Order: sequence, then C-alpha cells, then structure tokens
Amino acid sequence: MDLGRVGIWTYHLNFQPSSKVRDVVAELETLGYGAIWVGEAAYGEPLAGAAVLLAATSRMVVATGIANIWVRDPFAMLASQLTLAEAWPERFLLGLGVSHARMVECRASAGCAHLPRPARAHRHGP
Repeated sequence: MDLGRVGIWTYHLNFQPSSKVRDVVAELETLGYGAIWVGEAAYGEPLAGAAVLLAATSRMVVATGIANIWVRDPFAMLASQLTLAEAWPERFLLGLGVSHARMVECRASAGCAHLPRPARAHRHGP
C-alpha cells in the first residue's frame, strides 16, 4: 500500500453532502495527495464515508483515523474492512482506536447534550 509522500487528515468532510465530498477528494487526488485520513464523528460514519471517498478516486488511499471500537462490534468492523479492501485493493487502511471519552460516554449514556442540535436530533429525535 502506497500512502504517498503527502496526505491529509480532516473531519471537515463530515459536514458536507456526499456530492461535495466526492468533488473535493477528486481534486485532492489531482493535486497529488496520496492519502486521506478520516475520523469517527457525530455527523458521519467513517466506513461508509470511506466507500464514498474510494469510489470518487482512482489511486488515493483512504484511511480511518480512527474508527471507534466502541461503536460497532468486531465482526461488523472486520466485515466492513474486508469488503472495502476487496472492492478497492491496496487503497483502504482501517485505523482503530478508543476515541475520546466524551464520545464514548455519550454513546454509553445517550447523554449527548454537548453535541450540536442537528446531531442530537438525528440520534435521539427532536
């Protein structure tokens, strides 16, 4: 797997519609970025998001930095990794981590008051 000499880590794509994300990542690839790292966020699921990024590019490596181990069980995580790696050989890198205490506690207690209103509404209703 070739990550290239220059990559980018961003969470900003989580706040954009998929059509804009596809355009942005295609431009980043054209500019010579070899890899893009995306994280787990309240507004986007990183493994589905990785598929959007991979489909919009032809060479760029897409990596999770990180996918939260508390959000999905190990079998679901493995199945997603195998699916993406098979569909885009040598272009998907699964980074796992424990995330931030605030995100883990929010999930455990469903007490997400610190998240902006759209995320709370999406997770718990109006």
